[in-house]
Amino acid sequence: MLTKRLLAGASAAAIAATGLILTTRAADAATNYAVAPYVDLSAGSADFLDTAITQGHLTAFTAAFVIASGCTPIWGDTLTPGNSTVDPRISRAKSEGAQPIISFGGAGGVELGQGCTNQSSLQAAYQSVITHYGINHVDFDIEGAAIADTASVDRRFKAIKGLENANPGLNVSVTIPVLESGPDTWGKAFLANAASNGVRLDIINAMAMDYGHPNADMAGAAETAAAGTLAAARAAGLNVSYANIGITPMIGQNDTAGDVVSQANAQTIVNWAHANGIGRLAFWSVGRDQPCAGGGVSPNCSGLGGSPLDFTKIFNAGGGGTGPTTQPTTPPTTRPTTPPTTKPTTPPASGTTWVANHAYKIGDVVTYNGVSYRCIQSHTSLTGWEPPNVPALWQRL
Repeated sequence: MLTKRLLAGASAAAIAATGLILTTRAADAATNYAVAPYVDLSAGSADFLDTAITQGHLTAFTAAFVIASGCTPIWGDTLTPGNSTVDPRISRAKSEGAQPIISFGGAGGVELGQGCTNQSSLQAAYQSVITHYGINHVDFDIEGAAIADTASVDRRFKAIKGLENANPGLNVSVTIPVLESGPDTWGKAFLANAASNGVRLDIINAMAMDYGHPNADMAGAAETAAAGTLAAARAAGLNVSYANIGITPMIGQNDTAGDVVSQANAQTIVNWAHANGIGRLAFWSVGRDQPCAGGGVSPNCSGLGGSPLDFTKIFNAGGGGTGPTTQPTTPPTTRPTTPPTTKPTTPPASGTTWVANHAYKIGDVVTYNGVSYRCIQSHTSLTGWEPPNVPALWQRL
């Protein structure tokens, strides 16, 4: 997802010790979670969530991100335990009428499934967060190196299966990077592992963003990515429909140059999702749903003009997955994407210095500033990039 997610907070054990236990409603209709944009709870704009709830009428949000300190869940890694600002923000949001989905993982830090190698301890770590916040909706945002780490993928899904058995009614979503055509090789293997472990995935959320090259039709790309995600999930053996698919674009300017989701694109995505019964709509992120004076990519604004809450109002008005229960028999036709302005040349031999305007494939190894990286998603590099800019594409070795 967004590479500039700066996370902060304290361990679940530490914040539980404060005695602040957050409760949830006795019963939450599934439709309450049909629109649940991500909120970077450590960003400077995190308190904009209050405005989105009170003025944009959000009823749910995805709280990002819980990561790992060994087997201890933490809200990022820059605040010392016991000094979390996250709990008060979640508590205030709930008092204003919005319910949280707690998301584990993200592009930064280490996800618990990687940091905690003991399966029972891993399940206990996830459970401690579920118990502390009194929630029944969790999300696992697995991207970058984590989705290619097959051992942690299997360990995580075994733990998730245990969570589903121990928490009747637990709603589980996974959020994964996609191409315009749907999940890549790693994403397909990820879904197959969920099926082999007997995990029920209520929502498979496609990160419709940062495709690795300019795309002039980000709305069309989101539609074909969603259709490809459904097809991949079914091919993996999961019994799903569009009601189990989520779409999460990055609003405004994406990290990838030339990938921009405008307000008009957002409306097209919402219309298509509504018509096809998509189960959840989200976006990255609530804090970015305000204009930037100078444009560009920021954790606190979209890089576009317009007004605050433009995207929240567009997504929330669409009603998320309230479309027909009968699924279309034919998925949308794959739309061509806009090619890079510079035609890719033959990539350099594996292990050579990274260069711009080359087509890299999964497994290619490059060096940059003396550090080695492995390509984990095929893409074309662009001038102005460097491997660390897009962790979903490169794994540091």
